[in-house]
Amino acid sequence: MYLTLDAISATLATMAGCRPGSRVVLTYSQPPAVLGGTTAQIAAAFAAIAAEMGEPFVSRFLPGQMDQLLREHGFGEIADFGPDEARASYFQGCTDVDIAGAQRLVAATVMPAAADA
Repeated sequence: MYLTLDAISATLATMAGCRPGSRVVLTYSQPPAVLGGTTAQIAAAFAAIAAEMGEPFVSRFLPGQMDQLLREHGFGEIADFGPDEARASYFQGCTDVDIAGAQRLVAATVMPAAADA
């Protein structure tokens, strides 16, 4: 959220140099255009507060974009977790649970380098 795409890419490139099997877990925010209802209102409020504190949100991703970014840096075994996944995992059968979710949680594994041909 607070880092530029260049800073995120540099960080992932450094982390991708870790031993295969190492894991990274991070959160990312989605673009306002894909949010609706209460989630959009909460996200806008948090973004405004962060900006007032001098930490504006400068990067936002769709799940597919985050997946692509991680794969481009050598990560695999990617698990992306948001409100729908939380409801399915922890609140099965509950119709009265509303989880706002501008942010998503993603975990990825450093994969072994491809063998040279």
